[in-house]
Amino acid sequence: MAHAERFDHQVNVFHDLEQPDAARQWMVRARALEEENARLRLEQVSADHAFASLLAAGAVKSTPFRHESKWRLDLGGVAVDVHIYSAKKMKKAAVLFHVTNQGLRDPWSLSEVQLSAVVGGGRSPEEPVRTGEKKAFALRTSREEIMPGESGWIAVVTDKRAFDSKEGPVSLVLELFRHDGLQQAVVYLDPQILTGERSR
Repeated sequence: MAHAERFDHQVNVFHDLEQPDAARQWMVRARALEEENARLRLEQVSADHAFASLLAAGAVKSTPFRHESKWRLDLGGVAVDVHIYSAKKMKKAAVLFHVTNQGLRDPWSLSEVQLSAVVGGGRSPEEPVRTGEKKAFALRTSREEIMPGESGWIAVVTDKRAFDSKEGPVSLVLELFRHDGLQQAVVYLDPQILTGERSR
């Protein structure tokens, strides 16, 4: 029990720690916490995560990125302005999404972001894109939920390693999924973005 309201406590209760199931559950939870803490420690010293934080906060001028292109997507009551950036000297690329909840009655929230190598398809609107290896990226958001009538930012930063494969440079597809599973936006990144040329 706490004697002051500002204190917060967590108590783990097991019926019998000697029982195999209880001990196994405790070990799984402890391992998950260790992995999460290790991930957070890496993000604290990651330049890509720092850049993503600045982009999501609207401090683009404090980053080495140069604006390449912009377009708007409207789907399911949500407008998404997509901004493409490159940092040629650092061999990095960034995508900044400005999400506006225009028609949803409920808050908009991000479910998942995927960055994958393109292994085929996409030559026409009717041909689905086939994706391969998942690629690493840094992600930051300006807010957890976007209420009706409001906007928020989502920033993704990646570097040259994401475009590499055993066969040579590959194009990437960046997919943004919202809370209900709908694919809210998709962006194709060509390796030439690292030289400052446009992606689509």
